Amino acid sequence: MTTSPRIDFISAERGGIELFPNDRNRRGEPFIDGSVGWADNASDLADVMSQYGLADTVFHSSTMDFASTEGFEDDDAAWAIWAEAVEEYNWLALRY
Repeated sequence: MTTSPRIDFISAERGGIELFPNDRNRRGEPFIDGSVGWADNASDLADVMSQYGLADTVFHSSTMDFASTEGFEDDDAAWAIWAEAVEEYNWLALRY
């Protein structure tokens, strides 16, 4: 795991979760250019998280709360994937 940049922002996008590092351009330019990964399942998401690490605080887009508008089955589905991915990420961090 690298120490910089770390993931500090997540967004529900296209039925998955997109991850952004703390060094992205924050002046309102499209996030997609600054993302470090996207996944539609917890295992792949945890792999990306392990590669970059997580910042002490991770913020989120409102799309995480309204995930059904981004291709998820319901509004809770993005948070469910995120919670499972964080659990796996923490487990992986303990192993190494």
